[in-house]
Amino acid sequence: MSTVATISEKGQLAIPRPIRKALHLEPGDRVSLELEGQRLVLRKKRVGKARLVSGRFGRKVLVAPPGSLPMTTDTVNAILAGPDTLQESMGQGHCRKPKLIS
Repeated sequence: MSTVATISEKGQLAIPRPIRKALHLEPGDRVSLELEGQRLVLRKKRVGKARLVSGRFGRKVLVAPPGSLPMTTDTVNAILAGPDTLQESMGQGHCRKPKLIS
C-alpha cells in the first residue's frame, strides 16, 4: 500500500486513513518509527499481554504487562460487569480506564 502525506509546519504528519485502518491504529495507540536508510518505517507498538502465573501458595495470579495501568478491585469488577458499568465507575472516579487487550 502506498499513499502520500504532507508534513505540517510543526513537523507533524497525519497518517492517512487507509494506513490507520490496515494497522488497526486508533487515537492513543503508540507506534514506533525506525529509519532504515532513506526509508521511514512505522510499526504499531504491540501491547504486552497479561499472563497467568503461579503465585505464593500455588494460587494462580494474573500479572499485567509492564507499563499497563494497575488492576484494582474496582477496575476488575467494572470490567466483569460490562462496558456500561465500566463507563459509570470511571465517571465517578472509582477506577481508571484499564488497557483492554483483544
